[in-house]
Amino acid sequence: MSAGAAALGALGSQPSTAQTPVKARKVWVLSDLHSGLVEGGKDGSEWFAAACADMREEHADIAFAMTLGDISHGGNEPQIRNYLTTRDASGIPTWYEVAGNHEYHGGTADLYEKLVRSTNPYSVVDGNLAWIFLSDEKAGVPGELTPESCDWLEAELA
Repeated sequence: MSAGAAALGALGSQPSTAQTPVKARKVWVLSDLHSGLVEGGKDGSEWFAAACADMREEHADIAFAMTLGDISHGGNEPQIRNYLTTRDASGIPTWYEVAGNHEYHGGTADLYEKLVRSTNPYSVVDGNLAWIFLSDEKAGVPGELTPESCDWLEAELA
């Protein structure tokens, strides 16, 4: 079982005991934008910009968005900056991200950590939900985590 599946299973097995109503909100979850990869005649950053425009037009009340890996195709600075420029112009007030294996080109996600988010792993409490953001930590190796991240996850779930 992958760490992500373990986290979902542990959280999902507990019935909600929240007594206070939580205001409904819209959350946009996306992944695999692959800025720098051209498919269908458009770069991944162009597809992402079009999706942001659609969301702005159709769902202007998005509370926050989550980008769950592979924002870039090659993990390089221009690709990551393309993502950031579009994200920041989206009108969505809050974004949560995790690095994908494509941000780990060269064995580390240094550029991602410098430009996007320096905290990995991390969690966010949202009403009666806990969002746990935990990324693969090696290029091309799905689901591989460091012992430190496994320890963090175990403590977070406890």
